[in-house]
Amino acid sequence: MFTSQILYLKIPDYLTGKKAVPEVLPDRITMGGEDEGFCYAWRYGKSWKRVPGAIDWLKEQTVIKIIPKVGRNDLCPCGSGEKYKKCCGAY
Repeated sequence: MFTSQILYLKIPDYLTGKKAVPEVLPDRITMGGEDEGFCYAWRYGKSWKRVPGAIDWLKEQTVIKIIPKVGRNDLCPCGSGEKYKKCCGAY
């Protein structure tokens, strides 16, 4: 049985204008955190806006994707026929 894991990026929300970039940036950045998203947008937002069609492309790409999460006792998604824990999950 597969469970689902939602993968999404915070950066596009700031680049496309869905969220406002704060005026004061933090002293530290958490990898994968909200602060990483707005720090990236603060640093590279102008570059994205200068490229024709880049923001429109980004809007098309930022759809929430459902990624199957494999359980240890499920069959390995690589197609070997072995359990995940004995195959790719053994690393």
